[in-house]
Amino acid sequence: MLTALNGLPSLKIHSVIDATDPFVDRMMLRARSRRHSNILKSSLMTHTGSVPPTETQSPRRNARRKLRRFFRTLLVFPYRLVLLCWWPILGLTHQPQTKKHILFCFASEMMLPHACHVADLIRDDPRFDVCFAAHSVVRQSDTTGKELADKLGVRHVTYTSARLRWWDLIFYPEHIGADQFHPGIDKVHIQHGYDSGKLFGGKDLRYDPRKVLDKNGQPKHTRIFESSLVTRNKAVAQCPVLKDRIAVVGDLGADWMQTRQHNRNNLRQEHGFAETDIVVFVMSTWRSESLMETIGAELVEQANTLLNRYRFVFSTHPNHWQGEYAKTNSWGQFLASQAKPGFTVIRPDDEWETFAVIADMAIADHSSVGVKFALLEKPLVFIKRRPGLTEPDTFGTRLYEALPHLDMPSMLDQTIRQALKNYPIDALCRISREINAWPGEATSRIKAEIHQILGIPPS
Repeated sequence: MLTALNGLPSLKIHSVIDATDPFVDRMMLRARSRRHSNILKSSLMTHTGSVPPTETQSPRRNARRKLRRFFRTLLVFPYRLVLLCWWPILGLTHQPQTKKHILFCFASEMMLPHACHVADLIRDDPRFDVCFAAHSVVRQSDTTGKELADKLGVRHVTYTSARLRWWDLIFYPEHIGADQFHPGIDKVHIQHGYDSGKLFGGKDLRYDPRKVLDKNGQPKHTRIFESSLVTRNKAVAQCPVLKDRIAVVGDLGADWMQTRQHNRNNLRQEHGFAETDIVVFVMSTWRSESLMETIGAELVEQANTLLNRYRFVFSTHPNHWQGEYAKTNSWGQFLASQAKPGFTVIRPDDEWETFAVIADMAIADHSSVGVKFALLEKPLVFIKRRPGLTEPDTFGTRLYEALPHLDMPSMLDQTIRQALKNYPIDALCRISREINAWPGEATSRIKAEIHQILGIPPS
């Protein structure tokens, strides 16, 4: 039970305000976020004796940051000059080799699972020399590049030296950095997330032209791995130059879940869940309209009152656990303080897919993991969201419009009972079967694409 919630007044709207007005809706959300921020600080103080630092930075600290940025620019300029002179020579002098040099490059630890699925397919092939370089710095993470390379199971190289080398292929599980290497090198984007409809800066999170095209309007990647024909066709309609670049290969993560779904009872037993337990998976993205930052504290309170009926698993975005954002929004630490028998908390290093398989149902916000959970065709409920939060005609929006909602935290028990008793599973299945075009075929299709790009026969 959250002592920090005791005695808090409920949020009231004066009768003259139109609560359906979008502006009022945003103001209510901001007020609620501020209230939840205070709840988080109060609860963390109760459990840890410390309060997260505020977002306000002193003028002196801002001045130091600007000064560091200025000197960093001065130091980087000679290196950029070297690249400008060296890349033309590198492009003319590199020779094809029997052993193919492959690089994984990303900036954030949250991309590690996406990279691992592909690395597992090629790591042990004697024809490949596989390495990892962290893009500039590991953003939103305290993990070093060497530690990430060890987790990926490949050799670490520095980002500075990697940019001076020729690579036969570079994998990116995010759109950052594809223009930081020689333009003649083949680059592949590994699918990160699904067509959830989530917007970033008001733009499509995955196929915004600013992310996939260079300054000349040409694709940055030789291939973009995609799981859905529907998403591929929509992306090509918006950006025709991607027609020959998006390869629909299925989804390794989805195949992994489906394989383990057949062994679900053993998985539950391994993780301390009985066959008769009702396991409810609660998942959140980050930022102000996420589950944790809107109704998270109240939902945890309600879950704590229902531990005699259900087992709960809570998961929140890695940015709530570590990095700059977590310093002022440490919801991961808050959830960790609530962990107890019947209340499991997933940490960033845990396998999300394992708990998705274990769960009987899930409650999600607008995160793409909600779309991923839909692939298992088990009851999925969404928290209420404001109109226009996600892009229309996307899997995330279509699922939200077709499936039940949790209207408020106090209705948690009622919503779970209804979902388990009378759920529109046909509506879920109609949409979920468009998300992964090739169930069970991702391994063979991804290997075929890699072999084609490298010009080598199958192993």
